[in-house]
Amino acid sequence: MYTKFKHIHLTFKQRKSNSPGSIFHVAAGFQLALYKGQKVAVKNLDLSKINLSRQLLLELKLVREMNHDNLLRYVGLCVTEPNFAIVTDFATRGTLMDMLSNHSINIDWMFSCSIITDIAEGMNFIHGSKIEYHGSLRSDNCLIDGRFVVKLSNFGLKELLQQTVAPQHEDACEYTRHI
Repeated sequence: MYTKFKHIHLTFKQRKSNSPGSIFHVAAGFQLALYKGQKVAVKNLDLSKINLSRQLLLELKLVREMNHDNLLRYVGLCVTEPNFAIVTDFATRGTLMDMLSNHSINIDWMFSCSIITDIAEGMNFIHGSKIEYHGSLRSDNCLIDGRFVVKLSNFGLKELLQQTVAPQHEDACEYTRHI
């Protein structure tokens, strides 16, 4: 039932520029690394520890096995303290938010339809999978690859999201009790 996860070695690239159009454009909060000769994005998680529950391992296995043209591929999860991180494929064109705010890119009617179709197909696949819903669809979770194909990211891993959000939520509950 469980997949054996092996240690992977990532080689980090030095980012020289984070300007649109740069080959090393990486979304805020991400680092660029090499894994098996391919560029990957590494998103550091603000956690002091990760509870590797059975549920989290099953969710990780599920998202790693999801394969669709409009979903960003999860490579894995780094669980070596204190460097907790999610590793995904690297989308060279950045986020949809970046593209929409870049006035040098002409987004005509046909390109807009392509973006909408990519998002709809990715969402349809997620809704038909065991994940069932995205939970955080917004323009900064829609990444653009080198062929201008939209790839949805930050789907699944609900158990991990609860671990990152729970401390903030507890503080908010504590605050509202004292009002």
